[in-house]
Amino acid sequence: MHKRLESDFPGKKGYLQEAYMWTKQVLAIMEKSMVLLQEVRDGSLYEGVAYGTYTTRSLFQYMFLVQRHFSISHFDHPWLHQHFAFMYRTILPGFQRTVAIADSNYNWFYGPESQLVFLDRYVMRNGSGNWLAELIHQNRVLEGPGQAGKGQRWCTLHTEFLW
Repeated sequence: MHKRLESDFPGKKGYLQEAYMWTKQVLAIMEKSMVLLQEVRDGSLYEGVAYGTYTTRSLFQYMFLVQRHFSISHFDHPWLHQHFAFMYRTILPGFQRTVAIADSNYNWFYGPESQLVFLDRYVMRNGSGNWLAELIHQNRVLEGPGQAGKGQRWCTLHTEFLW
């Protein structure tokens, strides 16, 4: 367990003990996820593009929180450094849709603007993520076939503001 986490809960009584145990478990699971992702050299996800945004939405939020509250950084992780390339390579011409893999559809379920803003702010720091997020935003299908679900479309907006 990380030293900072242990010292943050000195008494470990009542709710503090419950929070300590929950946080310890969450950090352990996240560390296992990061170890598994070290083996993925191209920044992809096993779920494909659309379903993969379920994973990246949460993963990036957890990475941010772990860095902020426990000073544990994963921003130099090799998978993160390749994830932008994966996202860019799977966008179809016109920046409106993505490659549909298996039973996935041809649009992102969550994002990808918030994920791209995160990558730009904490990993790449070269403007590429914001550039691609803006292109997707400008060209996004707003009505008819290919339109993102409203609940899915807006659920990551707060992270764009945060990052």
